[in-house]
Amino acid sequence: MIINKGYIHDNECKCKNTIQITLDDDFNVPDNKADIEHIIRQWGNARIDEAKALGEKAEVKGCLDFAILYMGNDEDGGSMPFKMTGDIDIGEVINLSCDVENIPIYWETHLEDLTVKAINSRKINVKAIISIKIVCEDIEDYSFGYEVSEVQENECIQVKKQNLQYAELMVNMRDNLRIRETVSLPQGKPNIGSIMWEELWIRSFDSKAVEDGMEINIELGYFIIYVPENSDIGTAWYDSTANFNGKLDISGCNMDMIHFVNYSMTSCGIEAKPNYDGELRDLNLEMVLEMNVKCYQERTQQIIDDIYSPVKHIEINSTPVSIKNLIARNNSRCQINERVKTDKYGSILQIISCNGVAHIDDIQVEKDGLQVEGVVIVNTFYVSESDSNPLGSFSIPIPFSHKVQLKTTEDMEYYMQSCVEHVGIVMTGSQELEVKGNVVIDVICFNVVHVNVVQECEANEGDENMYLNLPTMVGYISDGKNSLWDIAKKYNTTVDSIKKDNKGIPELADADYKIKAGEKLLLMKELSMKEA
Repeated sequence: MIINKGYIHDNECKCKNTIQITLDDDFNVPDNKADIEHIIRQWGNARIDEAKALGEKAEVKGCLDFAILYMGNDEDGGSMPFKMTGDIDIGEVINLSCDVENIPIYWETHLEDLTVKAINSRKINVKAIISIKIVCEDIEDYSFGYEVSEVQENECIQVKKQNLQYAELMVNMRDNLRIRETVSLPQGKPNIGSIMWEELWIRSFDSKAVEDGMEINIELGYFIIYVPENSDIGTAWYDSTANFNGKLDISGCNMDMIHFVNYSMTSCGIEAKPNYDGELRDLNLEMVLEMNVKCYQERTQQIIDDIYSPVKHIEINSTPVSIKNLIARNNSRCQINERVKTDKYGSILQIISCNGVAHIDDIQVEKDGLQVEGVVIVNTFYVSESDSNPLGSFSIPIPFSHKVQLKTTEDMEYYMQSCVEHVGIVMTGSQELEVKGNVVIDVICFNVVHVNVVQECEANEGDENMYLNLPTMVGYISDGKNSLWDIAKKYNTTVDSIKKDNKGIPELADADYKIKAGEKLLLMKELSMKEA
């Protein structure tokens, strides 16, 4: 007797851990920069460049890039914006719950907080709180028995099967997506002399699985403050959007697969370039996204649930296996709408740019879905009525609460990605702003199914005397708890024999059919070769 086997390809999380680290360092203003009068804006991005396994620990190395925009005096004594950049190295050892020496390591980083303060006119202090999540996932090929072959005639093997629904991992890829777009300043904007400040962010993200690839559609938001070519004009700015359409090459991917894309920005920048007329009116937008792509295929497979023989002693070797079954693939939006008083920000003349970043603080698994709590940090640039400080910036924290509707289970795994989409600010009065936008919550959820998979099976001769002494015929009164399979296995008969000898059982009843409580059955022992 041979068990024919198949295989399920899946990823298994061996261990994970999340830590928070604090960075604190002082930086001097470069000699070619003006003294700091006051800081207008700060920006930061944390990234991990390398993660190395060290037994039950992971060593991560990376960097926090930061930039500030501040007001200072130029050579003529006039007030001008200046940009200062820097970086702080990240090096941490993270404890894990298992040995990850030969297991791939994945990571996520989030800049939870960034504070930059001027110590004096030539020195700043930078403090940051960064969360680092380490996930160790290994690819497993789970074997399962689906058929019994080469059965001897005298073994009378009985096989019970069950349908197993699962989501098989077909693609597990980590790659960088490089975004390059060229845009031009509109008519009416002066030529660029030098860019003093730039920001580039994702306003919306959409992905679609296609044949041998993944189509990526991104709407980028960008903003620059620059000194025009004609210095008499003063400071100028431009805020707009650009669309990017690209494709990741993924062998084996197709449009029927269920996919999930987790992304994070590792670097971005805007550079002024001359156009066909040699004027600095073109902008090269560049961004690098680290992409973690997973694609699943829903499948149904019959597997062997149990084996016995009424005339033989069967030894089964089974293995416990945890298989993922797709619950839901959900992409939902949570609207944010908040009115904010602006008296503490001074006199605002015009809003010139805004963007938002979502921070998820807590996720609770409830019966009817995932309750997501978080905050959106809306960063805003504005023009003030003050001639000495014409540019200003502030950040508004807006809390949000959203229920991702789906049917949850006790043993559930999920992956989640958030993005702030199309955030905008309008002035509703001289001292009030209205913030509107959407928080996009993208989630994929799995139910973890635990099954015992039959791997090997061996038929041996049992205790013949004990078998011969068993009664040939047994009267059975059902308690309503046992199935046909349970009864047949216990009383050395078969499901087909019970159905044949008891006309009250439906013809289409399967092995899992339960006999009603109080119903009487006649059970006939299956004859061995010797008795026959």
